[in-house]
Amino acid sequence: MALASLRAFAQGVTPTANVQTAASNLTGSDYVCVQRGPDSRVWQRSVIRTNADGSASTNVESFKELHSGVCHQNEAGQWVDSVEEIDLTATGAEATQGAYQVQWAANINTPTGAVRLTSPNGQVFSSTVYGLSYRDASTGTNVLIAPLQDSIGQIVGQNQAVYTNAFSGVNADIEYIYKVEGMEQNIVLREQPPSPADFNLNPETTFFEVVTKFFNAPVASKSTVISTNVTDDRVIGFKDMLMGQGVAFLIGNQSQGSGSGFGVTKHWAPQEDGLAILFEEVPYSALSNVANALPLHSSNAKPAKEIRRTASLKAPSQKASAGVQNTSSMKITRRDEHEGKKPGFIVDYMLNGYESGPSNFVFQSDTTYFISGVWQFKGAPGTIIFEGGTVVKYTNNATIYNYDSSSIGVFGGSAYQPSVFTSWEDNNVGTTIPGSFGSPSVVPSTTYYIEANNGAAWSNYVSNARFSYADYAYTDYTHPVFTFENCQFVNCISATATEGGTNIFFKNNLCSGCSNVFAGGSKNLPVTVIIDAENITADSCGAFAKTNSWWGPCSYSGGITNSILTACDNSTALFTLDHTIVTNSGSNIYQNAVAGKYYLANGSPYANAGTTSIDPGLLSDLQTLTTHPPVVFSNLAIATNLTLSPSDVRNTGAPDYGYHYAPIDYAFSGLTISNASLSVMPGCVVAAFGSPSASFGLMLDYGGTTIFQGTARSPACFVTCSAVQEEWESNALSVSFVTPMYGITPPSANFQFTIWATLANQTQTDASDMASIGFQNCQLYDGIFYAISPTLHITNSMLRRVTLSLDDSDGYPSSPSGNWMVNNLLINGSLQLNHGNTNVAWIFRDNLFDGTGIPQQLTNDICNHNAPTSQIVKC
Repeated sequence: MALASLRAFAQGVTPTANVQTAASNLTGSDYVCVQRGPDSRVWQRSVIRTNADGSASTNVESFKELHSGVCHQNEAGQWVDSVEEIDLTATGAEATQGAYQVQWAANINTPTGAVRLTSPNGQVFSSTVYGLSYRDASTGTNVLIAPLQDSIGQIVGQNQAVYTNAFSGVNADIEYIYKVEGMEQNIVLREQPPSPADFNLNPETTFFEVVTKFFNAPVASKSTVISTNVTDDRVIGFKDMLMGQGVAFLIGNQSQGSGSGFGVTKHWAPQEDGLAILFEEVPYSALSNVANALPLHSSNAKPAKEIRRTASLKAPSQKASAGVQNTSSMKITRRDEHEGKKPGFIVDYMLNGYESGPSNFVFQSDTTYFISGVWQFKGAPGTIIFEGGTVVKYTNNATIYNYDSSSIGVFGGSAYQPSVFTSWEDNNVGTTIPGSFGSPSVVPSTTYYIEANNGAAWSNYVSNARFSYADYAYTDYTHPVFTFENCQFVNCISATATEGGTNIFFKNNLCSGCSNVFAGGSKNLPVTVIIDAENITADSCGAFAKTNSWWGPCSYSGGITNSILTACDNSTALFTLDHTIVTNSGSNIYQNAVAGKYYLANGSPYANAGTTSIDPGLLSDLQTLTTHPPVVFSNLAIATNLTLSPSDVRNTGAPDYGYHYAPIDYAFSGLTISNASLSVMPGCVVAAFGSPSASFGLMLDYGGTTIFQGTARSPACFVTCSAVQEEWESNALSVSFVTPMYGITPPSANFQFTIWATLANQTQTDASDMASIGFQNCQLYDGIFYAISPTLHITNSMLRRVTLSLDDSDGYPSSPSGNWMVNNLLINGSLQLNHGNTNVAWIFRDNLFDGTGIPQQLTNDICNHNAPTSQIVKC
């Protein structure tokens, strides 16, 4: 389960100090934890917000932290923060300040169990490493090459228990790392093991094994995968713990580069007497390829024991050796540093807790999530759903694992609301995480999303998602078929990594600044990955198709159609290219607009030049998308009427080459309308963006009006550029639509059949002292809607996860025409009404509130015939 650590090492990524302290910054910040659970914490703070009129109000910012085991219950039943700390005891050591209680014996060679882990549900995992062995798959013969011997532990730092020189016959250590999510066991070879040929075994068919005994082991469920004739108990599940994919990798030798690690095959073998044997295996041929950096084996002595391994193997009884006298009097000691910089080869497993439930886990579109470590979900039978608009941020060594056994994860993004995955130091989207410097880079040792549901579904589908600054963006262990559609991979090490993948459909995707786009392979035998790529743009991807990933080697075949490949390596030649351009540079091919770098240049020969012999569904979708940039209005004050109609940017003819963006007709930053009218016609898409001189998109100044005149079949759209383009603008957008206050001629706005959409925690509207602001037949998705002293009319509209903050306490306007919300559907979100002006009538009638938070009681004279369904204060 140390997959992320392996990948970072294999790629040569060095974590930065500020990334390493991301989670620790939470308790030292002005954020307060307002909710704790076994695997999550909700952080919140109040900030003073400057309104459009220059007045101040209090705003609440929040995000949700996910990390398996991040909290545990104390003796009083209260949830408290878990601490990764091991304490010395009279007989050894223990870690008790977390959800998982662990005790270690002073001597690792304790036959009755040297390590004891107790889960929150009371399951006990008592284990002792038995030894290191070889197994020749061609004959089934097992040879014990290094039995366990006496070794007294040392506590290194805060959370590591280390037993050095723990085996007889091979110089190797045993390390245990206590984490809030569970416990990791590492076998660290400090020298090359002897050759299997010394024991009359065939090195080409022999596996190196770590054998661990579990006493009175809990009942396990196994998700077994057979790949290239090798059986692997990929996921071993217990009541509230699981063992996932283990890894083997080299440490302490920086000359080793990519390919210095690979997966570990596991076998869980229950015995008749309550024992269970865990066998962890790696091919000797793979081990020897990377372990040659270690010192030579110190002895050619052969062991005297041979064992034959069967499903019902009962390991020989284990006795304490006579090498250490009176080990009961030995004590574990503490030291500050471990010899981790010395060369070593690690074979590990991790016993982790996980979150589960009968229903889905939803990453909500109105929430920023902070993944501060390993977070695992195992559906029963639910799965993970990423709503469009959600923002998920990661620190190093942080990963989402989906071990759902019934269905695959769901990516529910859309054209103007992708699911966003990015670095915790990315301040331009979602809530800012405490301690962030606002300078995002590749997040070391991190895989954003790992799907491991063991072949329950034949294929997996990922759409409308953006992955930025990932070590590995998306990984899958088991599915043979993948489709990635309308996705963006930006500044990642690896975009896609698919061990079991043999067919990948790559449709209308953008890969920019990624070390590699595809990383297939197999830890057992080489596989061939078939790529079917249509309308993709790949720029500055050093290894377009990686032929030797951490899983092992692979070959590629398939074709690339209607695509643009610039500044990529020659692995693009592995594919059949059809209507595809390959160049060493993107110069004169692309043009920029706001923060989108991959629109086609004006007069491009690649416009309308593609073939229509592509997937029919993709061909139809491309006709609604574009490779042409928007018209930009930046820092302009307009005092004459302006009408905006859809520009001719949709790709309705023959397909253009390359990635197609969701269309933006006009992009606004610092656009001010005063004493004039802005009309937006049906089907027109306008988007707001920030700039160094303006943090708002559109402002209606005194006497300014706007009318969005969408229709049912051709709605207008008001979105944000950051939801469409792969980069962020130069300044975070604080509000899309803003008006001043106390004007001589108050502005007005009317939105008909208009779609408003943004990402999590984005302010959509800051409206003050409006003559009127109306929404009829509209759809509003996410964001915060502020209105101070408005005349507000919302009729027959849907508001999903929108925060409505309405305030008329200042007594303006003095002669209102009334405010109402009639015949609307409000899904989740909240309604916050500070109603202090007795001259203003508020009417809430015939609305359906579905899960909408209403913190105050609305009075009967302004509220009737509504249908609250859950978490609602009934009027």
